[in-house]
Amino acid sequence: FIADTVNCEAGDKFTFTMPRVVPDQRATFENDELFRKLSRESEVKYTGFRDRPLDERQIRFQADVREGHAGD
Repeated sequence: FIADTVNCEAGDKFTFTMPRVVPDQRATFENDELFRKLSRESEVKYTGFRDRPLDERQIRFQADVREGHAGD
C-alpha cells in the first residue's frame, strides 16, 4: 500500500515523486541512494546576510540560532 506521494528535489537537475509510505521503510531508508547520501555527516553552510561584513554575519547568525530561527 502506497498512500500519498510528495515531490522531492535533488539538486538542480532532478525532481521526482517519492511515496510517503512504503511497505518496508527501514529497508528503503538503508538502500536508497538519496537517503544514504542525506544521512551522511556533512558541513553546514550558512549564507544569510551575505552583503554584511563577516563579523556582523557571525553575530547575526549566533543571534538567530539562539532565537531558533537559523536553518529555516
